[in-house]
Amino acid sequence: MPVSDWSGDNVPGFATLAQACAAGVDAELANIALYDELLKGDLPADVRRVFENVRAASLNSHLPAFERCR
Repeated sequence: MPVSDWSGDNVPGFATLAQACAAGVDAELANIALYDELLKGDLPADVRRVFENVRAASLNSHLPAFERCR
């Protein structure tokens, strides 16, 4: 297993829960946009299905959860 690049010095920190939730919203919006771009390509059916499912999880579950906690 590779050594982790994460440590207490390079993990993002937030002053408030609202700031952390806002960062979560931004991250989920970026994930959705990433999958929108990837889904424009010619993909094998199984890969397309995985990308669609992960995008749907971001859009329908993760994003609303972060939006509720802001």
